Amino acid sequence: MKENISIRWIHQKVIKRRKTMKLVIVIVQNRYREALTEGLKKADYRLTELSSSGGFLRKRSTTFLVGINEEDADKLQETMKRICLRYEATHGRNRDQDHRYVSFMVDTEDAVPFISRGAGTNN
Repeated sequence: MKENISIRWIHQKVIKRRKTMKLVIVIVQNRYREALTEGLKKADYRLTELSSSGGFLRKRSTTFLVGINEEDADKLQETMKRICLRYEATHGRNRDQDHRYVSFMVDTEDAVPFISRGAGTNN
């Protein structure tokens, strides 16, 4: 019984100190892809890049998945804006598009896994 209390106590302490993680999904016009990839990596963001197609931004696009702490959300948005503006200073702005990117933030605590057990199991 004493072991259960200490495990519960440790678990509660870890949960209280744990920072709230967010998953930011960023759909980017392809013209900004390389600049954002390099700039975000230089700024020490960890990201996954997915090629995507469809009509969301009416052109080919790239989707970035970025994991951040909740308090870093504004910093990430400012970093992406700065990277895009720097790119436009040398390459010009695409007049056909209103958006450079569109981003969505998902609370990882609300995320539901697609696969809850190992792949290939029938349970």
